[in-house]
Amino acid sequence: MQNTIERRHTCSKWHHRRKLLTPTFHFKILEDCMSVFNKNAQLLTEELLERNDKIITIEPFISKCTLFIICEAAMGVSLENLPDKGEEYAKATKKMNNINMTRLFTPWLFHNWIFNLTPIGRECNRTLKTLHSFTKMIIKERKEKKSSEQSTDRVQGKQCLRTFLDCLLELNENDPGLLSIDDIREEVDTFMFEGHDTTSAAITAAIFMLGHNPEVQENIFKELDEVFGDSERESTIEDLNRLDYLDRVIKETLRLYPSVPALIRQTDIDIELRNKGYIIPSTTNVVVFPYILHRNSKYFSDPSKFDPDRFLPDQNQQRHPFSYIPFSGGPRNCIGQKFAKMEMKVVLSALFRKMKVNSVTEVNEVKPVSSVILRPEFPFKIKLTARE
Repeated sequence: MQNTIERRHTCSKWHHRRKLLTPTFHFKILEDCMSVFNKNAQLLTEELLERNDKIITIEPFISKCTLFIICEAAMGVSLENLPDKGEEYAKATKKMNNINMTRLFTPWLFHNWIFNLTPIGRECNRTLKTLHSFTKMIIKERKEKKSSEQSTDRVQGKQCLRTFLDCLLELNENDPGLLSIDDIREEVDTFMFEGHDTTSAAITAAIFMLGHNPEVQENIFKELDEVFGDSERESTIEDLNRLDYLDRVIKETLRLYPSVPALIRQTDIDIELRNKGYIIPSTTNVVVFPYILHRNSKYFSDPSKFDPDRFLPDQNQQRHPFSYIPFSGGPRNCIGQKFAKMEMKVVLSALFRKMKVNSVTEVNEVKPVSSVILRPEFPFKIKLTARE
């Protein structure tokens, strides 16, 4: 009975939050993020061009870029002014991933009172303190900056740009009982983590796979040249809509390397597995593995092959709608997926307008490790070369 009550409370809380948060990803707000995407994509490109013809580990560069983007685009706070530019936070997110996975596979650590007595439990509390301190700082700084911006914009007759965090703060100001400061901190924690780590993993995987598929890379060069020519201009929403092939490359990357490799859901009703004679009782926790599902030959022929054209419109129509779920599916799908797709397109298009990639790490050397976010056992090594 207690578990049922807690479950209903959790579902009610999720529905309430989802209804409040959905408008914060309105198209106009996403469109306003383009300048932040472009600026940070350009900074990343310049940083990588300084390592021309050198073998590097690409993930730290991408992670820094996506963290800067989520902070500025969704939270309205630039990390440039921070002494460590968010490096401690980025390290803490990865450390928290490792702690969670260790606990998941260690049953005697499930109980909090035992877990908190162990070294890993104490390490977890220290890491959480780092994460929460960072997000509280972000909220505090944005509240102060927002107040200053509103005063300046009123004087100059301009309209203040609204971020995801601004929308949450406005909800709190209008009705604190609707969304408390602690509620906002929870949502900022979620979006800061998910918004930079998952996108970083996806962009890193895309670069790695393109480095192993030069013919696909050439097709991207051709498309980018058709859209941008020799110009140095920033990308626009209209440009992103024209990058059909790059869109398919991103989809194929997320098929082979979905950023979140496993999803957990709880059944509401008894479910009979078709043609199997088995019944999954209601209230059962079910684990869905997109990483495995996306490699099922029933839905994807030659599943190990990197083939963006499998996402041509006519191919999509032949597959079950839930055979491909890199952003989950149904009502609990990823609320920030449009934000993530736009970000990935802007970053990848900026990089490949200026450089080409050769992957040093072999595909058969890639061994995924158990983690909340899909990661290889050893970081991807690549070599970047400036395009002529």
